[in-house]
Amino acid sequence: MVAIVLWVAAAMFLLVGSYCAAFNIVVTLGSRFLPRVRHVSPIPLIGGVCDAFGLLLIPLQIARRWFWLPLILDVGCVPISLAGLLYYVLHRAEDGQ
Repeated sequence: MVAIVLWVAAAMFLLVGSYCAAFNIVVTLGSRFLPRVRHVSPIPLIGGVCDAFGLLLIPLQIARRWFWLPLILDVGCVPISLAGLLYYVLHRAEDGQ
């Protein structure tokens, strides 16, 4: 019974996380290919964190080993955080602080 609850909870987290991660990709790449679409912002951290948590809930050891992968693959997690940090560091260096 516990395994069924874990599978259902993992599926819900993976579904929400995958939707948010796909939305982040569409938002990031969509402005290049769909210039008429109004500007929207990506959802930072939600997609990758939900997917990582969903992988941790799956009652299989192999899935738990790969929990970190969605954090890297989701554009709204590590890549956008690194880009923001790099932007901050470069602009701070330009300001002379």
